[in-house]
Amino acid sequence: MTRPRGVVTGDRRRLAGIRGSAGIGIRLLPLTICGFISLGGLLQSRADSLPAPLPQPPREAAITGPGVLLAAEDVHNEVVAVADKGSLRCTGTAVARDIILTARHCLPATEVRVGARFEEPRQRSAVLSTVVHPDPGIDAALLRLESPLTLKPVALRPSADPRPPFGQVTLTGYGATSVSGHSGEGRKRLTLVSVLGWGCDGARPRSTGCDPDREMVVPRANGRDTCSGDSGAPIYEHMRDGKPRILAIVSRGLPSRQLACGQGGIYVRADRIADWVADVLNTPRHVSGPAIPATAAEAVWAAR
Repeated sequence: MTRPRGVVTGDRRRLAGIRGSAGIGIRLLPLTICGFISLGGLLQSRADSLPAPLPQPPREAAITGPGVLLAAEDVHNEVVAVADKGSLRCTGTAVARDIILTARHCLPATEVRVGARFEEPRQRSAVLSTVVHPDPGIDAALLRLESPLTLKPVALRPSADPRPPFGQVTLTGYGATSVSGHSGEGRKRLTLVSVLGWGCDGARPRSTGCDPDREMVVPRANGRDTCSGDSGAPIYEHMRDGKPRILAIVSRGLPSRQLACGQGGIYVRADRIADWVADVLNTPRHVSGPAIPATAAEAVWAAR
């Protein structure tokens, strides 16, 4: 059975394969960031089992266990916690200062928080409205914020670049750290895993339920994975200049009858939603105060 990864206290349900929050035409199962950063499994892996980092993780992050890093306050500020009525549901990424990309099954969402700890945010903003992907089969949504955040948005891999990814990528989110998906959420963590292509090929579409046209699979890596509360979180690939770029976002965990997290996950490919995100960014929007017109720079940044 596939489990969605999103919602710590509110949405411990997964889209019958989706890691997120309230169901939106898709059955959600319990999971906090169910997008598999099952960092809980990471804590059980050996430090020397981590692939040689390329590139190195942020030096500001503090290692708290073999293979797991606790993000410092100034590391990946664009990765935010998505909440509903004060409870952590999922993780999201700022693609503009007032627009957050997350998983569709993470809705409803009423607030986003910026900072290393969910309970001690450095910034917060109410969700003004939401925009879901027009294809109900794609687990992606955008949150329009009432007030813009002070941070630097991150780009998505563009639709013009469907090349299979190879090498190390970064998983980061606020999800649970236990393989059961029921504890440890609320602290931003990150880790490295290796990918060999999109992963949703051969017999995997049938065995995992992944969609080879718009999703990727990241198998478990020595316990490193995303988990409940990580739904909507980004998988980062790193450009030659060292800047991160969204390769995919957490959707759900791989089917498992034993563990909620730690078995690997299914992710929505960024190149399949980049044009949609750019279209939304090009739509004029209002926040508290004067209207904020979409800018060409934002659209290009989001679709890079």
